[in-house]
Parts: sequence; C-alpha cells; structure tokens
Amino acid sequence: MKRFPKAELKNTFIIITFTVLLLFAAFNIKLLWGVVWKALSWLSPVLAGLAIAYVLNILMRVFEDRVFAFMKRSKRKFVRNMLRPLSLVLTIIVFLGLITVFIAVIWPDLEETILSLSSKLPSYFNELKAWGLDMLSRFHFDTEWLENYTVDWKLISNTVLSLFDSDSASSIIGGATSVVGSITGGVINTIFSFVIAIYFLAQKERICKFCGRMFRAFLPEKASARLFHFTDICNTVFSNFIRGQCAEAVIFGVLCYIGMLIFRFPYAGIISIVIGCTALVPIIGALIGEIFGAILILTVSPIKALLFLVFVLVLQQLEGSLIYPKVVGSSIGLPGILVFSAVIIGGNIGGILYSLLSVPTCAVIYILIREQMEKRAKAKEIAAETAPPDPPVREEKTEEKTTEKA
Repeated sequence: MKRFPKAELKNTFIIITFTVLLLFAAFNIKLLWGVVWKALSWLSPVLAGLAIAYVLNILMRVFEDRVFAFMKRSKRKFVRNMLRPLSLVLTIIVFLGLITVFIAVIWPDLEETILSLSSKLPSYFNELKAWGLDMLSRFHFDTEWLENYTVDWKLISNTVLSLFDSDSASSIIGGATSVVGSITGGVINTIFSFVIAIYFLAQKERICKFCGRMFRAFLPEKASARLFHFTDICNTVFSNFIRGQCAEAVIFGVLCYIGMLIFRFPYAGIISIVIGCTALVPIIGALIGEIFGAILILTVSPIKALLFLVFVLVLQQLEGSLIYPKVVGSSIGLPGILVFSAVIIGGNIGGILYSLLSVPTCAVIYILIREQMEKRAKAKEIAAETAPPDPPVREEKTEEKTTEKA
C-alpha cells in the first residue's frame, strides 16, 4: 500500500478544510454577517479608542519630535522621562479645547443660522413654486401636480426647534427611556474609548513590541515579515494623509474666512468652519461646504450667494494648484484619477466617513500592487540576463554540409 508523505497529507487536509469553511460561509452568509456586526458592536469602544489614539498620536509626535525635541537629547533622565507625559497632556488639552470651541463658539452661531433658514424657507419655497408654475404654464405642461404639492412647514419648524430647545428636548428624552439608555450608553462608550486612547498613547511602544513578539511567535517568519511590511505601509500612508489633509483643511478654511471678511459675505465664521471640515474629504468635500454656504447666504442675498460661489471656486483652484501640492504633495503617492474614483466609490458604500478612508486605503492597495509589479519585472530581467545564449546549431550543420560538398 502506497504511503503519502506527511507534507502532502497536511496540504490536502488544509485544502479540504478551507473548501468546507468556504462552502459553509457561502450558504450562511447572513448568519456570519450578523455575527461579524455583533462582534464589532462589542468591540466598538476598543476600536474607537484605537482610532482616536491613532489620530491623536500624529499631534503628539509633533510635540515630541519638534516642539520638545531638545528633551530627548537632555542628559538628565528626569527630563527625558517627562517628554511623554508633557506631550500627552498638551495633546489632550488641544483636543478638548477644539471640542470646547465648537460647543461654545460654533454651536450658537450654527443654531442662529439654522433657525433663520428654517423661518425663511416657506417664503423661498412659495416663490420657487410660483416661478415653476409660470414656466410650466408657458410651455403648456400639466401644473396640477405642482399646485397640489404642499409641505408641512409646521412639523419641520417644530423638529428644528426641538433640536435647540432644551425644554422640548428634555421632555422628548424624558418620555422615552430607550433614548435615555442609548444616550447614556453612548456617553459611557465615548468615555471608555477616550480612556483606552490615552492608555495606548502612554504605552504605545510597549504595546507594539508585545504585538510584534506575539505575531513572530505564532506566525511563520515570512508571514510575519509580510504583515509587518503591510502595517508599515498602512501607517505611513494613513499618517501622511491625515496630517496633510488636516493642514490643508485648516489653511483652506482660514483663507476662506479672510476672503469672506474682505468681500463682506455674511456668516463668515460658520461657513469657513464648515468648508474647512468638509475639505478633509478630497475633491468633493469643499464642494459640499460651498453648496452649504451658498444656501445660507441665499437667505440674505441671492446676488451675494452667486458671488460667493465664484469666490470659493477661484479660491479652490488657487489653493489646489499652489498650496495643496506643497502641503500634501505626493505623500500618498496616488494618481488623481484614482483619488477621484476612490472618493466616489467610498461615498456610495458608506457616506462621508468611507469617502475619507477610501483614499488612503486605495493608496495602500496601489503601493502593494506597484511593489509586486516591480518585483516581477526585476525577476524577469535577472532571468533574461542569467539565461545562457542559444547555441547556433542550425548554422553549424549547414557549414559542415557545405565543406563536405567542397
């Protein structure tokens, strides 16, 4: 009886097991998807904490590597040990300060703007409806559907008021215990995520070393090396992208604010902040902020809204051609057509968040494919150089025949 080698039996067993698991997953895709989402909901505070820590780590590295770089070179051990706590505390202060500025400064202006817009929407809608009826009647189209079309503005105004009225909001929240529970759970998860982020930032080197040792212990050497290479690429691409986009968004928002003050556009503060925040999403982000600003200015003056559109378009072209290449540059190394495609696909999958994450994800895939192409090209070049030349067999035979005939 023929015996199979252990290596072949092991490979056959792995292939059979993988096939069975793949078939089970194909026939129970809904069950597995539900299990995955349940596990993600359990791990959501930890994952959110790691995401917060990753973003805050970029700011903390600025304090460690640039602002307080002299503390690393100090001969005193106490000074070197104080570098991490000092940088971490300043990072938390800056983060909480931005949230405080949003709540104390931006939120009241946003409240006033939204309430003003909600009060003026009925008149604008009636004017637009009258214009539409006039245009349809000129071309002899049916206008009955537009005449009968109505909007419950009272419900909309009550909904908007409930968002900013503390009494109505408290009554709504007090009448639904499920809402209270969800809000309480969300606040608790946010606090836990922030605590996890702080702990990770304080002990990031130790945690990363432990994870590296664990992967080296349980994975083969080649697999662990590929995993470390992949994580290095992801870290470089995502950190460069976040750093560059944040700097570019701040610069664009500040330039927009200065220009709006010069040309005396209304709502300069809130519109500049919205445009700066939406500029974090490449290509289409600034366009969304521009439309939002034009709608707000439209409540004051349609002519100013049109001039604002022209102003932001010109500013966006200047910023995109002069400032953006120097600030972001080729940090992610992705062609423009791939950036645009990644933003569109990410937006169709899951909105603004996926549009923001799709660009560095596409950059990682692009870098990995480019590396494999370069490796294969070099391997083919080396094989072509080391291959021996083909012997001229046919030419020698013909020469021998001619000499024999002679």
